[in-house]
Amino acid sequence: MTMALDIQTIVSKENQYIKLARYLHQKRGREEKNLFLLEGKTLVEEAHKKDIKIPFLFIRDLESLKEIPRQINTQVFELPEDLMARIATTENPPPVIAIAEMPKFEDPLEQQQLSLLSETIEVKKTTNTYLYCENITDPGNLGSIIRTAFAAGVKSIYLSPGSVDVFNTKVLRASVGTAFYGPIKYLGLEELKAKIQNETKAKAMSLEIVGTCPRSDKAYQDLQFSPFKDVLILIGNETRGLSDQAKELCTQLISIPLENGVESLNILAATSVILFGLKAR
Repeated sequence: MTMALDIQTIVSKENQYIKLARYLHQKRGREEKNLFLLEGKTLVEEAHKKDIKIPFLFIRDLESLKEIPRQINTQVFELPEDLMARIATTENPPPVIAIAEMPKFEDPLEQQQLSLLSETIEVKKTTNTYLYCENITDPGNLGSIIRTAFAAGVKSIYLSPGSVDVFNTKVLRASVGTAFYGPIKYLGLEELKAKIQNETKAKAMSLEIVGTCPRSDKAYQDLQFSPFKDVLILIGNETRGLSDQAKELCTQLISIPLENGVESLNILAATSVILFGLKAR
């Protein structure tokens, strides 16, 4: 497929597509319409690579068409600068903004459970790592954590309902498009507990649940678990850490030893140390 050549010009802020783009600034709008905004060339390209549908594309001028992949087949709207600024969430709007459909991912943890309960159970050869983020509230932190987690080979990311919306444009920018690389699902602690219980009922496999806790006597380097187990890492809020309820789910709590009187690491640095530490094992 080649890019649609039907390019329409919009000049009114009352246009339905301008109103739609503005509505997607809100989490409520994104959830209601099952759509979200992509701002800039990088996010549009990354979404396209992952086969995310892009029904509408806004450009500042015809020269901006060079900013996007030629294979995208979409409705293109040319907007004056004031309207591009109106639909953008940044102070300096990029020359390309798109509206995309929410991606749909299967949950690999659930799929693994189904395969384990089937008649043809295969022996597990490698450890899968999953990440649960409880109440991460800063969009930049969450986006960077997503990028780090998928770079470290995490199979899926779970977010508590109290965490920031993954389709918040600040999250997407901080993730540099890696938010499209794998399953990201919202899951409450009670739902997580039920998922874990279902996992252990399979008996062919069990799950090591590891929580981060700066007061734990066990350093992350000393983490021990069977190679036949998968690992679920729990990280908590930027300032409060994991809740007591989350800690109760954990089979082990680990900390990161710090030197030179440094009291703590920020959430991204701590997550990076632990995930890449696991990857290096």
